[in-house]
Amino acid sequence: MPFILPKVSPLPAGIDLSSKTAIVTGATSGIGLEITRQLLTLKVSTLILAVRNVSKGEEVRKTLLSEPAIKTANPNANVQVMKLDTEDYASVQSFVDGFKSKYDKLHLLMLNAGIGTLAREFAPNGHEKNIQVNYLSNVLLTVSLLPLLEATAGKEGSPTRMTWTGSRTHKRTSLAGNVPLKQGEGVLQHFDTAEDIPAFARYGDSKLLGVLFQLELANHIDPSKVIVNSFCPAMVATAMSDVLPVYLRIPMDLIKAIRARSPEKAAWIGLNAALVAGKESHGRLLEDNKVADLGEFVESEEGAKVRRLLWEETVEEMRGLVALPSWMEINAYLGAERHHRLLQYKLGDLNCVIRSQADVLYATTAEDRHEFEAEPGPASEKKSMKDLDHLLHLLEYGTPAEDAVPGSDMRLTSYSTKVPQSRLAEVKTSLRGRQFKPASLLPWLWLGRTPCLIHALGTGKEIEQIDQYILEGELKRWEDDESNQQALRKMVSLLRQLRDLVAKSKTGACMAIPSKTGKNRDLDVFEMPEAKSPLPRATIEEFWS
Repeated sequence: MPFILPKVSPLPAGIDLSSKTAIVTGATSGIGLEITRQLLTLKVSTLILAVRNVSKGEEVRKTLLSEPAIKTANPNANVQVMKLDTEDYASVQSFVDGFKSKYDKLHLLMLNAGIGTLAREFAPNGHEKNIQVNYLSNVLLTVSLLPLLEATAGKEGSPTRMTWTGSRTHKRTSLAGNVPLKQGEGVLQHFDTAEDIPAFARYGDSKLLGVLFQLELANHIDPSKVIVNSFCPAMVATAMSDVLPVYLRIPMDLIKAIRARSPEKAAWIGLNAALVAGKESHGRLLEDNKVADLGEFVESEEGAKVRRLLWEETVEEMRGLVALPSWMEINAYLGAERHHRLLQYKLGDLNCVIRSQADVLYATTAEDRHEFEAEPGPASEKKSMKDLDHLLHLLEYGTPAEDAVPGSDMRLTSYSTKVPQSRLAEVKTSLRGRQFKPASLLPWLWLGRTPCLIHALGTGKEIEQIDQYILEGELKRWEDDESNQQALRKMVSLLRQLRDLVAKSKTGACMAIPSKTGKNRDLDVFEMPEAKSPLPRATIEEFWS
């Protein structure tokens, strides 16, 4: 970022927000206050000031409505103050419930509330405070109000908007420095427990999570319905630096006096993202009114890993706090590092859904190597194993699926991959000296409708041999075998019994756990204390009878 910030222009003329409803969080000071002021001069009909201090919010409301420019431009403005403490999930939920009880449309959601504490402090929910306020509570607001934004867009035929206040400081994340994510460590766990994160990195780290979340969110939200983006206003002459100790605050105030933007100009940037920027900004951060580059860490392999982990953890964090949309539920169910499919089976009078994992997707034609989403074709012949040892190494360490092995016919799959059924492969490994029987895997492969099996034989350190089996014929013969048909009928009978137990339970949810010993193991069935399911409710209602 240059020391002298580039000039930015006011919003273009002609923006009229008559009949529109907007929410601004953190609306009593700084950028948030100026955004509310400009929204009112743009004739927004209903404006919700979502604030932690309601009495201060009421003072701001009275002041705004008494300003001559607002009285002239928007004399009938409906400005309401509502309590929102983004340190606390319960306050966020209460705010959402209160808003939905009074309003049936929402055109603009400005998620501006934020903090930049240097000390290692924690919110009531147990998360590091910067992460809670700047990220997690914004996600809860996003997921809670997104259906209303989508419904409003559907009724009015034009996209609604959601804009977060971001920061280019995310490019200086501590994850790219001396405090990287450890092997097996969760992202939220890392920021909650790591004690050696530099104080000045905490704010940027929290903003990084917002950037990563929006990138993934944009894959699931149609920008013709809701445009989701964020903006960085750069250095602004606000009171945010007041949290600094005196020996730092004084020089910071001097720097701000020289180079900081005014809150008015910062609001131009924010409202440009919220009202002017188009679909090209969907899921992206805007700097100085332009779509910014993501930064070295976000675009790195490690950044992609953190992005996937964060998405999965965030979905789990939101579960129980808000009704998750189906696409979010399914992604949580599928997992963040492997692709799973939901297969419907009609077994007599019983409909059920089976989850099947797919380790590898392989191409059968030159065209498929460039387009992995083609329709299923005929079964392939035995394919080249070029670089497959490297691919299996990637599989072991969970390298992103989009990183296909150069020159290889195979790549790992991820939850976002549309996998043609005839191009799935199951990967198994075994140590030399141990007998490997492909026939033992036929029941699993049959249930998953996976025709290809890849077996790697090694010493524990190196892969010595790779074999591929095309098992379509074997799978058909397995299915036709009478003893297997009897086993399948027994499975259906067991599923019926489990279904009946679930139907009789108070919560409509049970967990079955097999005993650990014995050839004919029993199933212990426990009633769950709440109706929490690994499958989305809509999926259960569609498939489960």
